[in-house]
Amino acid sequence: MFTSACDVGCPFCCFKALSSSCQRNIKNQFNEDGVDKFIDFANHANTGYLQISGGGEPFLEKEAILKSVERINADRIVLVTGGLWAYNKEKAEKYLSEIEKAIKRRKTKSRITIRLSVSKDHSIKLKHYPMENLINLFESKYKDNNNFTLQIKTFDKDPTLENNLKIMGRKYKIEKYE
Repeated sequence: MFTSACDVGCPFCCFKALSSSCQRNIKNQFNEDGVDKFIDFANHANTGYLQISGGGEPFLEKEAILKSVERINADRIVLVTGGLWAYNKEKAEKYLSEIEKAIKRRKTKSRITIRLSVSKDHSIKLKHYPMENLINLFESKYKDNNNFTLQIKTFDKDPTLENNLKIMGRKYKIEKYE
């Protein structure tokens, strides 16, 4: 994990994520050397699939995300997020643009997926805004980019995804994976 900080404050958080305003140190956040070692490890592991998530909100560590997207030689990289960074559409648009630029700088082709976690607990603070902003941005700017995709994940029997889609006035096919 890049950081153990997250400002969403989900009551279910098994990681007991710290606030991003907490004192940052090597115990709760990768430093630049740690990010470089992580990238080196991932490249030497010869992994085809890499998921970056856990412990905190990885998107708080923008430089680590961008460096990983650009330099890790996996066929597919999934970036898991609660979406707080996408609450504001303009900020989300800028961040996605930076990720797309990192994808273009890659030496090898790879599929980069942003996996947004949607649940009643995430929505206490975030409501439907990150989901709406990301869907709108991917539909308008990245729909033809097969190397940059959005995936929305929820929990079984959690109505938040469907409720958010209703609020947005959208109808989508929701696929269930076992």
